[in-house]
This record gives sequence, structure tokens and C-alpha cells, in this order.
Amino acid sequence: MKANQLATKATAIQRMACNSALLLIASGVLVGLGFPLAKLATQSPMPAPLWVMLNSIGASIALFMVLMSNRGLRWFSYHEFRYAVISGPITFAGPSILVFTVVPEVGAAFSGILFSLSPLFTLLFARICGVERLSARKSLGVAIGLCGAVGISISKGAISPSGQFIWLALAFSIPILLAFGNLYRTLDWPENSPPELLAFWSHIASSITYLALTLLYQWLPFADKGSFWTSLVSDLSLGQLILGGLTAPLVFRLQRIGGPVMISQIGYVAAGTSMVIATLFLAERYPLFSWLSTTTIFVGLAITISASQNKT
Repeated sequence: MKANQLATKATAIQRMACNSALLLIASGVLVGLGFPLAKLATQSPMPAPLWVMLNSIGASIALFMVLMSNRGLRWFSYHEFRYAVISGPITFAGPSILVFTVVPEVGAAFSGILFSLSPLFTLLFARICGVERLSARKSLGVAIGLCGAVGISISKGAISPSGQFIWLALAFSIPILLAFGNLYRTLDWPENSPPELLAFWSHIASSITYLALTLLYQWLPFADKGSFWTSLVSDLSLGQLILGGLTAPLVFRLQRIGGPVMISQIGYVAAGTSMVIATLFLAERYPLFSWLSTTTIFVGLAITISASQNKT
């Protein structure tokens, strides 16, 4: 009987790890698609709060439909309200608006390096808080993936960015905020709260926050009102809405079953995806070293997934 119970438990663990791997890849690909969109958006008069708001609105619409279909929509409890207010505007939208803001000042490649540092900060915070057992294999996978991400950035000549200190300080806050979000959403997850419900209210809170910032932007004297409303109804806006709607349910499900370190690997998948998309559709060209670095990223990802499956 005990052997059967152990076998059943092992099978359940392997099934959960497989689901985590699939969610990780799907989420990372969708996040990676967002980088080319953001690059195009920074070349338009699109304000950063509007860009982030569109993502949260798209996510809210998709999650609303999911909750209505399974009759899971309900008002939030106090704990869920606190979780939504913190996780939505800060841990989800916060890094996005930072990336959108600093890219013109420090460069997209350097921002990508910092984005890829979030697994190391997540590992550090998780180790300090004791929320996840970090095996040697899992740590090795994260380290290899980070080496691949740094290799891509080196090949693009972005290790020594220029810019004022304030922009660099904002850029360095990106991986820290990402890691804080990964850990916070695990530690403060309200008991018995479905991922889709938390995601919905979190993105509602984010939409309201950045809608207010967008309206405030329109009162500023340097705001181009005509260009602003033109950008609101552009193809980029539609793409951001759709992407937000596809990404949010997957990310919250991965957060629930994969843990903070697993979800931090999204940046590695996103880096490879954005590189492929930029090459195929944005006419960007990369040297062989960049492609070798991309392969290194997926090697690290495979090691991390394998460590999660075997719990070693």
C-alpha cells in the first residue's frame, strides 16, 4: 500500500512538473512577443502608462470570460484585495513600465540583461525566505541560462551602456522588482483563491491605476493630444490588448503550480523568442555567437525543468 501511495505521489509530481514546463514555455513565448511590440511602441507617441494599461485591460477581458464560463467570478475578500492592489500595479505592471521608460535611455539590450537577472534575485530571495528548496541542479540550470542571456547581450555590444545615473538606477530596479513580485505572489497567495480570480482583480487594479496615470498625462503641457488618441486606436494597441489577454491566465497558473523560481525562468524563454521574431520579422541580424548563447539559454531551461521533475 505504501509503495502504491509513493508511486501515485511520484506520478502526480511528474504530471505537475510537466504542466509547469508547458506553461513556462507558452508564457515565455508570449512575453517574448511583447518585446518587439514594445520596441515599435517606443518609436510612436504611445505614453508608457497607456501601453501598460492596454496590457492589463486585455488580461482583464480574457480573465473575465474565463471566470464567467466556469462561474468563478466573485467579489474579493480583504486578503484578495490587498493581494490585487500590490501584485497588479506593482509586481506586474511595474517592471513593464520601467522597461518601456528606460529602453530609450540605456538601450534595449542592456534592459534585456537586467530583465534576465531576475532568476538570480529570485533564487537569493527564495533562499533567504526558505520558500523553496534549491537543489544544485536547479541552481546550475539558472546559472547556465543567465550565461546565455549575458552572451546575447555581449554579442550586441551592450555591456557598457551610456546614460545618466538615474536611468541606470531605474534599469537596475527591474530585476529586483521582478524577483520581489515572483516571491510576493507565492508568499501572500490567499488560501483557496483560484489563480484566474486573483489575476482578474490584480489586472483590474492595474488597469485603474494606469488609466489614472494616462489621464493625468493628458493634462501635462507637453502631451501631444492628437498623437495620443491616434496611438490608442492603432494596430499596436490592438496587439497589446490581445497579447495581454493570452498571457495573464497562463502566468498566474504557472505561478500557482510552478513556484517563484520556475516562473522567473520566463525571461529566458522570452529572450530566445524575441530574438527569433526580431530576426524573421524586424530584419535584425545576429552573429553566430548570439545563436549559440540562445542555445545555452534553452540548455539551462532544460536542466531546471528536469530538476523540478525529479525534485533533486
